[in-house]
Amino acid sequence: ILVGTELNLACQSTHTYPPAQLSWYRDNKLVSKNYDTIESTKTTESIYRIAKLAPSDNRAVYRCNAINQAMDEPFS
Repeated sequence: ILVGTELNLACQSTHTYPPAQLSWYRDNKLVSKNYDTIESTKTTESIYRIAKLAPSDNRAVYRCNAINQAMDEPFS
């Protein structure tokens, strides 16, 4: 990846009941809780978009967490 370019990170949770809630973290700090759920397939999807990568994004760690009411701990 190059500074100044766009980066899209995708996360998907499938066949979970109830559907999972997805959240994105950058270096262990919450940066997004946006996601869409497709009820017919119990699929949850999230795209985290970085419109313009900065030098500070170098070596940053991004993580997507999925959790629902049936889980004690999120999956990453």
